Amino acid sequence: MLFCRVILSQLSVLLQWRSSGGISLIWSLILFHYHSLACMVKAAKCLCPAQDFRLVVPTGPVRTDSGSDIILPVHLSPETNAVSMEIRWFKGTELIYQYKNGQEMRNNDYKNRVSVSIQELRRGNLAPTLRNVQQSDSGDYTCKLFHDRCQKTGVIHLQVRK
Repeated sequence: MLFCRVILSQLSVLLQWRSSGGISLIWSLILFHYHSLACMVKAAKCLCPAQDFRLVVPTGPVRTDSGSDIILPVHLSPETNAVSMEIRWFKGTELIYQYKNGQEMRNNDYKNRVSVSIQELRRGNLAPTLRNVQQSDSGDYTCKLFHDRCQKTGVIHLQVRK
């Protein structure tokens, strides 16, 4: 806000000075300040306000037995409708699930094994269910959430016992 006031006060001084013949310099300064302000506004739009919402993941590993189904607990706090957001789930660096514009896409290896409840997305619950997990499913699962040029990321470590 102070930055904007400084720009406005400088512009008013420059506009007064314009009448004394400094036209080319004034346009250069106005364009410089306009560009600076535009960059500042663009940068502000890319930031995710802390008061907006946060992605909540467990701090420790999630454990389950081989052959069982598991829900990887991830939600937004405060409860925020995530239906209009893009959600990507990765195992390591491999994209296994994506929700975007109401459409779900799954990696072929996870086609019948991973799902996210669209009803739960309305309540801010991004938790995928993995079916019939095996020891090879152990590892880090990353949730990436995209909304209004913002990205939030959470990682869950899954340990599958024999």
